[in-house]
Amino acid sequence: MFTLWPYAAFEENDKGSIESGKLADFAVVSQDIMKIPEPEILNTHSVMTVIGGEVVFEDRQSNRFDGTQAHLQ
Repeated sequence: MFTLWPYAAFEENDKGSIESGKLADFAVVSQDIMKIPEPEILNTHSVMTVIGGEVVFEDRQSNRFDGTQAHLQ
């Protein structure tokens, strides 16, 4: 995963890809919305949200995770 926007702002050392030592803002959803039929997208929910490398939301009811938190360093 990556984005080109950090390069325009000269922030590529801090942002732009998911890797150790970089800030991360992303969401994990329950289904791959690029592969499921469009009507199924309505049944998709957020499983985890990470802002600045910190988990700010985690769906502990989801059966896809074991309840441990992800940590980016």
